[in-house]
Amino acid sequence: MAAARPDDRVVEIRGRRAGDVRCPILKVLSDGVVHGDVTAREVWLSGAVHGVVRAETVVILAGGAVHGEVEAKVAKIAGTLSGAVIAAQVLAKRTARIEGHVLADSYGVEPGAAVSAVVVSEPGASRDPLRIAEARGERETAPAAVEPSPPPVPAPAEMDDTPALAPAVAVRGSRDSTGTGETAQPRREAPLPVLPAAALRVSRAARPAPPPPPPAPAAMPFLIA
Repeated sequence: MAAARPDDRVVEIRGRRAGDVRCPILKVLSDGVVHGDVTAREVWLSGAVHGVVRAETVVILAGGAVHGEVEAKVAKIAGTLSGAVIAAQVLAKRTARIEGHVLADSYGVEPGAAVSAVVVSEPGASRDPLRIAEARGERETAPAAVEPSPPPVPAPAEMDDTPALAPAVAVRGSRDSTGTGETAQPRREAPLPVLPAAALRVSRAARPAPPPPPPAPAAMPFLIA
């Protein structure tokens, strides 16, 4: 009798288990529940897995369930799959219930299977990164283009109605008439306001009309003596 190889070791799970599981062959029995990801060569499910199942062969038996994702070369589903299955070959048995996405190179479904999913089946589909991202619900969105903001509009210049003032004129001091040698303080005249140009404009219509010319004197008749 040949000895069992290390990669033929079977791990059976009963009851509830939290955390990831990694082993050659995994069997989740009917009362077993795994909350975590599973990585193995073969996975046989009579119980439930809440997470991602990665294996060469995944068999979900009637009464078994995966709530998450299945990545495999061969996926045979007779139980419930809620999420996505990405495999080279997918077979849905008559007792299967599938919701979510099915991405497969080849896909078969038996009469009676309840499949409510987006199914993409074509050669190489299970290795297409874009289709895999869609099946997983990932959406790679490019950053929104930022439109350049319009240049600021300069505010209209405000009209200053304040009358401009004439520049001050320096006045030389004169020598004091008392002969003390001190110079008298220069006297500054108050600057005259300069009216704005608009005030100096006089509309032609506003100017008074010139008086009419005086009438020419009547011609005097010449008297002949």
